[in-house]
Amino acid sequence: MLWYILLLHIFGPYDPTNFTQFKVKHYVVIEAYRGREDLTDYYVKNETFCKFYSIGKGPDSVYFANIVLKRHSQSYGKISNIEMYDDFYDGHKIEVTFFDWAYYNTYDGKSGTARVRL
Repeated sequence: MLWYILLLHIFGPYDPTNFTQFKVKHYVVIEAYRGREDLTDYYVKNETFCKFYSIGKGPDSVYFANIVLKRHSQSYGKISNIEMYDDFYDGHKIEVTFFDWAYYNTYDGKSGTARVRL
C-alpha cells in the first residue's frame, strides 16, 4: 500500500541520498493519506512528526520514523530504493521522495513494508 504524507520541514534541507549526513531531520505532518483514505485529522490532532536519521555510514544506514506523539507510539525502520524528483503541488514546485520502508510498530508489535511518498 502506498502511503502519502505531506510534511512541513522545520530543520533545514534533507538529502536522503547523501549518506554522510548524520543529523536527525524532523518534519511535522500536515496532510496524510493511506491510499485514498484521508488520515490528516488523526495525524495533525495527535502531533505527528517524522524523522530521518542515520546509524553508521552508507546506503544501508538510513532510517525513517513516524512518531504519533500524543499516542506515545511510533513506526520505525530502514529505508531503501530512494527516488527523488520534482513535482507540483497547489501550483508550486516541490521535491518528491519515494522510498521503501521496512517498519516496526511499537503500538501493536507488527512489522511490514511500505512504499512511501513524501
